[in-house]
Amino acid sequence: MSKQINKKGFTLAEALIAMLLVAVMAAGIITALMATKRAIVAPSNREEMIMAIERASSLIQTGNLPSTCGITDPLAATPTATCDFGSNPVQLTGCHNINCLRPRSCQGTSDYFYYSVIDYTGGNNEQEQKIITFRIQCEGQTI
Repeated sequence: MSKQINKKGFTLAEALIAMLLVAVMAAGIITALMATKRAIVAPSNREEMIMAIERASSLIQTGNLPSTCGITDPLAATPTATCDFGSNPVQLTGCHNINCLRPRSCQGTSDYFYYSVIDYTGGNNEQEQKIITFRIQCEGQTI
């Protein structure tokens, strides 16, 4: 008597191995796509942050900050606001909160945008200067 082999289908073990291989390949493809997306999105967020800083710098130097920012004298040595930023508080006594100028992509609860003004007088009868520094955080990136 000879044993007949059923060649019409797969065994359970073969099906499980095939599903495991498909799952591993899918996980690899998804990981690669997510890494590509992060690589593409990060520079655009950074570019938007830099453009927001340039825009804010221009508005501060001309004294034309939007009224929604609530700052009447952008170059005042004494700030009109103390910055306290959401879930990750940063208490700075020499800063102005300008969240109203954040890029649209930076509207998360931990995102912030502020600047500080420092009066600087160099030696040897140099003219008094005001140094403006900016700090912006958007989706975990900080400039």
